[in-house]
Amino acid sequence: MPSVGKGVREIRIAEDDGWFRVFYVADLGDVVYILHGFQKKSNQTPRRAVETGINRYRLAVAESQQRVQR
Repeated sequence: MPSVGKGVREIRIAEDDGWFRVFYVADLGDVVYILHGFQKKSNQTPRRAVETGINRYRLAVAESQQRVQR
């Protein structure tokens, strides 16, 4: 999901009660960051879900940089 951040990918899950998505990034050192999970109610990814992913991606990048400095 490049609109969220570099290296961010999504897991797509289809269930009887709807579609689910999970944003994650695994390109920040040796840690996999789960950024956001949500249920989709339409074909388009909700803007709020993308914004949440972007904010959490920024936090993950900052945390990853702190880990490198230790």
